[in-house]
Amino acid sequence: MSPIWALHLSEPGILIASEFDGTEALIAMTDNAFEIDDPHDYFEIEAVDETMHSDWLNPKEEF
Repeated sequence: MSPIWALHLSEPGILIASEFDGTEALIAMTDNAFEIDDPHDYFEIEAVDETMHSDWLNPKEEF
């Protein structure tokens, strides 16, 4: 297990967090960060909004 599970860049406003045993990551970006570059150009993205289940790796539909 890696001792690094999150990376925070206060400017321009990016948080990248990952599960300890998976390849999935949560990337949170401010509007400033999106103006610099779009993560859709580099990653397979699933957009998040207020309706998304908090345990995103285990969707409610699966249970």
